[in-house]
Amino acid sequence: MRLRRTKAKGAGNMNRRYQITSPIRFVAFLLIAMLLVISATIIVNGSDRGYGSDESTYTEIRIQSGDTLWDLAKEYGPSDEDVRKVVKRICNINGIVPEGLMPGQKIKIPNQL
Repeated sequence: MRLRRTKAKGAGNMNRRYQITSPIRFVAFLLIAMLLVISATIIVNGSDRGYGSDESTYTEIRIQSGDTLWDLAKEYGPSDEDVRKVVKRICNINGIVPEGLMPGQKIKIPNQL
């Protein structure tokens, strides 16, 4: 990409203008820059989406009266993982808060790490 520097009339060195000498190279540069930005965005935003996305790694539970998220995490969650982490993952997966469980509600509980 070549840019030619031209001086604006009466501006001295303060206001410089640049002129595109090769429009094809400029467009190619813009396309490559956009592809890099889009690729970086996809990589950054999509890096954790595959974690636990397989439906077979979840157990779907219907909430009964008296159930707590902590009890369900202990009973159905991975046995080798800290219960606090399991509760946090259950909340993130289902978009809920621990105090917001309602009888009859269905939630997904991860089976494995």
